[in-house]
Amino acid sequence: MSRVNASPKLPTSLDARNPLKRTWTLADEAEMRRGLRADISDMQVDVARMAEKVADLTYTVKLFIQHKESRQARQRVTTFRAAAAKANLRDDNNSCQYQSNSPPSHKRIRKMTEK
Repeated sequence: MSRVNASPKLPTSLDARNPLKRTWTLADEAEMRRGLRADISDMQVDVARMAEKVADLTYTVKLFIQHKESRQARQRVTTFRAAAAKANLRDDNNSCQYQSNSPPSHKRIRKMTEK
């Protein structure tokens, strides 16, 4: 089985004995320019698609950050409200203890009588 060399299309004016002695014709140059223009336009399309993807990802990240920040803010408010509620309960309990005319505890009575 012979192996076929898949080389790019060479200009017709190629010297078969010495490939370094290549003479370019205007047709060869025009063909090369067409190929380069096609490659450039393909790359521009690829870059435009990538820019759209980056814009979409940037928007998604911004939304995620906003959601995370709002969730954290809600959590802070909830934590603050819970702490304030606990503080209010403590104040209510303490104020009830101080305002009530309840008798002192037995330990305090013992201490007072021992003196």
